[in-house]
Amino acid sequence: MEGFYSKSSPMAAVLDRLRGPDMDEHLELFNNIEWAATSLGPLDSWPQELATQIFLTMLVTNPQCLLLGKDRVVIYNQAYGRLIRDYHPRYFGLPLISWVEWQPYMEGMLAIYAEAESTGRAWVTDSYPMVMASGGFKENVHMTCTVICLPPPLHGILGIFTETTATVTSEQRSSALNDLTTSWKTSSDLGTLWNNILTSISSYPELFPFAFIYYGNLPPENDNRSDSSGNDLEDFVYTLKGITGHSEASSPQVPRQLDLEVELGPFTQYFKSARATRTPVFVAEPDIPIAWQDVARSRGVREACRGAVVCPSSTNQLSKVDAFLVLGLSTRDSYNDAYREWTFRLQREFADTVASINSAQEAARKKKESARRLRIEKDFLNKELALRKREAELATVRVERITKIVGLADVALFERDLDGRLVFANVCTSPILLQAYVLT
Repeated sequence: MEGFYSKSSPMAAVLDRLRGPDMDEHLELFNNIEWAATSLGPLDSWPQELATQIFLTMLVTNPQCLLLGKDRVVIYNQAYGRLIRDYHPRYFGLPLISWVEWQPYMEGMLAIYAEAESTGRAWVTDSYPMVMASGGFKENVHMTCTVICLPPPLHGILGIFTETTATVTSEQRSSALNDLTTSWKTSSDLGTLWNNILTSISSYPELFPFAFIYYGNLPPENDNRSDSSGNDLEDFVYTLKGITGHSEASSPQVPRQLDLEVELGPFTQYFKSARATRTPVFVAEPDIPIAWQDVARSRGVREACRGAVVCPSSTNQLSKVDAFLVLGLSTRDSYNDAYREWTFRLQREFADTVASINSAQEAARKKKESARRLRIEKDFLNKELALRKREAELATVRVERITKIVGLADVALFERDLDGRLVFANVCTSPILLQAYVLT
């Protein structure tokens, strides 16, 4: 580095002071710029005030950048290099206007700088979102921002930043999940649930570039959702119930049915894994079917997904996997630990809602069956009582007939109980005869 500036210049002293294994690679960037071709001039000509400001900027741990000179040459520290992702280090030492990817933000940024310069006061915001290249993809980046006009004799701007991407995305996802589950819990049956899921997810096209629902069809003789054996039937075939933002007919390449016991290709392996583990299974970008990506490119920011997840409708081995919710991951968020944990929460809500509806439907089925059996038993009892009443009526009639016949007989007929009391006597039975019977 010594060949690029005089050892006696202010910047020489600053760069010498900053050298170290934690800083050398970043300081090497100063060697890669022909500073004489910029409005700042050669490094040797930089005043002490500018060298001091660069020294302070390089040492702080939060992201800071300097926009210096008439052409707003950008010099930044290591933390800012991490903040701007793939734009580092190729934009170090270049005029701001040459940052091609930031042209959509340029008008707003220049207005902020002009305000800071005209007022002499800091411009502050706690929410400044941008889209940056990261790992070959576009990524949403959120930050707080403070812009300060440097004091004379310096001509430039100091930007101080704090990245808030993790906090903002966590809040956005939590809010979205709350909205989704609120809608899902209004469902009275599974058919309504599928519609509510797809409708609610459609409200978040960037968060969910695509979503599919597959529901298992059980044979009629085994159609009992209350079975808690945990053993999925071999002939359990899953049928597509809907696609977010599309009709099934508009996406003919999306499989209409999945037979996990017959189809052994890579497409079904993710579903089998999700069914076996009862957890969301990540599908890497190369394995995402073209039909899924076609749906993603028609929604939100219209970009292919970096990944997808297959969410089973059960979180434990004691209940069947009735359905799968397939979700495309946000094209502008990396699938980190926080994102992964959020998909687990979403899957649990999905599974709990399906289980709740199945439980309610099973309870309703049992209640209906109990009512049916009660009606049958009541009808049987009523018929039994009616039969017995009829038999009693017929017996009474028979007794009355016999009594009438006996009463009209020409011979004396009478009956006493064990105590000798007269129970019955026909008209031919005289008191004398009864008295004589008693005496004998």
